[in-house]
Amino acid sequence: MSRILVLTDLLANPEPGKVNHLLLLLLKSIGGIAPPYSGVSRDLRLNFMWRHRHELEAAVRTMLSWEPERIIFTHGRWHDASGTTELRNAFR
Repeated sequence: MSRILVLTDLLANPEPGKVNHLLLLLLKSIGGIAPPYSGVSRDLRLNFMWRHRHELEAAVRTMLSWEPERIIFTHGRWHDASGTTELRNAFR
């Protein structure tokens, strides 16, 4: 088993230094996805918290049960190690 988790739009992990435009840095900060942590953007968090909280909690438990070693993001830096810990932190 590869223990690689591929995440598309649920989480983002922007790389520090890749985007230096002040407006984009401000938007990442407002959106709740500013480095150094990956995470769920505020708009998705609010949507899941209000409408789909139980489904999201079940999905997170399932992903954590897979104990991924690596996480590949379509938006940002990958985690080459400690994937389960990084995933748990992202959903804190």
